[in-house]
Amino acid sequence: MALSELLLNKISTPGLWFVKSRTIVKDISQLIFDLAVNGAVFLTIYSSEKDRIVNSVLSMITKDRLLTANDSHERFCIEDDLSFYYECGHFWIQEELNDYILNGSFWEDQVRIYDYDSLFIENCERETILLDDINTLNTQDYVSLEGALRHIERRALQNKKSVFVFVNDNSSDLTNDFIRNRLINA
Repeated sequence: MALSELLLNKISTPGLWFVKSRTIVKDISQLIFDLAVNGAVFLTIYSSEKDRIVNSVLSMITKDRLLTANDSHERFCIEDDLSFYYECGHFWIQEELNDYILNGSFWEDQVRIYDYDSLFIENCERETILLDDINTLNTQDYVSLEGALRHIERRALQNKKSVFVFVNDNSSDLTNDFIRNRLINA
C-alpha cells in the first residue's frame, strides 16, 4: 500500500510525476484496487493493457472476498460463482461483481481506461491520470524527451491535472534529471 499512499500524497499537487516500477500493469492494477475500489478516487488510465488490468483488478476483488469470507459455505459460494463467471462471462450469485467486469459500470464511472491520446490532458475529465508508457509522450516530435516532458508538465499545471507516468525500473530514462526530480518512489 506504500505506492498508493505516495500517490495519494501527490494527487492534490498538479504536475507531472513519475513512478518507478518493475511490473507496471500489476502496480497500476494495485493502485486501482487500493484507490478506486477501496477508496473514492476517480482515475483515468492510458494503457494498451486494458484487458489485463481489468482482469487483474477483478482477481484482487475476488481474492479479497475469499479471504474475508466468514465460513466455508460462503467461500464455496464465491468459488462457485467464480466458476460460473469463467463459463458464462458474468456473475450470478454476487451480481455486484458484474460492475467490475470488462465494460462494467465501475470502468465507466470510477475508472476509465483508454489507449494513449496525444491530447490526453485536455480530453480528460478526471484530475488524476496514470500512463503506463513514457515513450508515448514524445509524439509531437520534440527535439528531446525532456522537451516533451516539460511541455506536458506545463499543460498538466494549466489544466490542474496530476499525471503519473510509469517508468520501467531498469530504464535509462531514470538517469534524466527531470524525471529523477519528479520521481515519487525513488
